[in-house]
Amino acid sequence: MNPNKICFERLKTSDLPLMHRWLNAPHVARWYAEGSTYPEVEETYVPCIEGRDPTEPYLIVYDGLPIGYIQTYWISDDPDYARLVQVENSAGVDVFVGEEGFLHGGSGATSCGVFSGKSSS
Repeated sequence: MNPNKICFERLKTSDLPLMHRWLNAPHVARWYAEGSTYPEVEETYVPCIEGRDPTEPYLIVYDGLPIGYIQTYWISDDPDYARLVQVENSAGVDVFVGEEGFLHGGSGATSCGVFSGKSSS
C-alpha cells in the first residue's frame, strides 16, 4: 500500500449508502453494533456530518477509491465513555477498512499512519 495514494475526504450524506453497505459487511459488523439499517446509519452519521455531533468523520480514499472510514473525537465529548477511559485530555480514533479487497494488506495501519501525519509504509 502506497501511503502517497491515501487521502481523506470529509463524510457527506451522499456517502451514507456506502457506509450502510460497509457497516453490514461481516468483517465490519462484528465490531460495529450500529448501522444495520439505513435509518440507523443516518441517525448515527448525519449529526456528525452536519456538525451537531463533534465527531469528525472521514472516508479513507486510496487512489481515488473510498476503501474505509476513520473518525476522531475527544473522549470528554461522551461523559460515560470518559468515565470508562479515565484519561484526561484524550482523543479517540476509530477506523475500519470497508472494501474487502483491501483487507489484510496493511491498509488500516498505513491509513492511520498517514492520518496521524506519519507514513507507515
